[in-house]
Amino acid sequence: MTGNAKKTFGTKIFVVAAGGDIETGAVAKVINVGKPKITRGMQDATSHDSAGGWEEVIPDGTAKVEPFTIQVEYIANDAFDQAMIAACAPDGGLQDVEIHEYGAAGYIKTPLSAYVSDYGPDDAPVKGKQTASFTLTPTGPMDAKGAVT
Repeated sequence: MTGNAKKTFGTKIFVVAAGGDIETGAVAKVINVGKPKITRGMQDATSHDSAGGWEEVIPDGTAKVEPFTIQVEYIANDAFDQAMIAACAPDGGLQDVEIHEYGAAGYIKTPLSAYVSDYGPDDAPVKGKQTASFTLTPTGPMDAKGAVT
C-alpha cells in the first residue's frame, strides 16, 4: 500500500528574469530539483542562569528560504547555458521562479523570487552524460498556490 505517497516524476521548474512571462521559462531536461526549505531565525537567549548550562533560544521573528540546486542536461553555449552565465554574473538580476509538482490537492505551483548564485558544468566521468547545476538563492517568501491547470 502506498498511502499518501506522491510521485516526483513530472516536476517542472520555471525561471525567467523578474517581470518576464513565467510560462516561457520552463527549464528543459531537468534531472534533479533540489527542494527549497524554509528556516526560522533564532536568537541565543542563554544566560548564566540557564538551567544546567543548556543553551536557550527564542525566535527572532524572521524566516528565509534556503538556497537550492537544480541539475540539468548540459549543452555548452546553448541559449540556457548563456542565460545562466548572464544570470550568475555580478550584474545578474532577480529571477522569478515557479516549481510545479504534485501536492495534497493535486498539481500545485510554488512561486518565489531568487538570484542565480552558482552555475556551471558538473564533473565529466568516463561513463555518463554532460550535466550542469545551478543554485537559486531565494529572497522573500515562498508560498504554494493551489492547482495548476
